[in-house]
Amino acid sequence: MARKKLYDTYEAEIPDGFEPMTDDEKKMYYGPVNIDHAFLNKDDKALITFTRNDFPLSAENLEERLKSYLNLYARIAPGFKRGEVLKAKDDSYAMFSFKSNGVTRDIGNVVGIIPNDGKELIFNGSFNFNDYGKYLQKYANIIMKSSGK
Repeated sequence: MARKKLYDTYEAEIPDGFEPMTDDEKKMYYGPVNIDHAFLNKDDKALITFTRNDFPLSAENLEERLKSYLNLYARIAPGFKRGEVLKAKDDSYAMFSFKSNGVTRDIGNVVGIIPNDGKELIFNGSFNFNDYGKYLQKYANIIMKSSGK
């Protein structure tokens, strides 16, 4: 794993085999959605993204935001089936996993919600659902071991 500084106040460990996505790759996978940092494992078609937005996020409203994202993904993700939900005792992050239906495969997803410098930082990871055992813990570790408040 390589530790990368993604923002002035945030670093994350990116697993081996993941390379930064080109602008064309970002457009292919995400269309017009603005993604700050994206990494791709081309062999497994596994993705990692980080996006920080201006939504004010702190320990005080992390639980509310977690519920909001769970409701959002349940509505927009085709075939949504919720998996694990975890919130750190110190409210430094929250995360959840879910399964969704892709065009050619089932997709495993992990979403992390991280207060960072008073703003909301979103981690999103996806992978072929057949690789669940390979990627779920890797993605959870990225969220749990990230740094920056």
